[in-house]
Amino acid sequence: MHVELRALELSDANKLYEFFQKLPASENGKHNRANGLSRKEFTQWVQKEIDYSQGKNLREGYVSSTTPFQIKKYHKKQKIIDNLIY
Repeated sequence: MHVELRALELSDANKLYEFFQKLPASENGKHNRANGLSRKEFTQWVQKEIDYSQGKNLREGYVSSTTPFQIKKYHKKQKIIDNLIY
């Protein structure tokens, strides 16, 4: 088994949508900003997060940031697990 952290990618939006919707909006002081979004809004959120990670479209005084998620690989298959890091 191999575990890695990956940044969000627009190509992952459809696969990740259901996952983010199943996570609570807030738990243990962590906030899931994508909870409750429509698929279209979620895709826009993913693009905004990608832009932020590249330093694009930031508000004045803000710095780039990345929203990583953790995946496990099983025999060349990828499974998203319930460990998002904000």
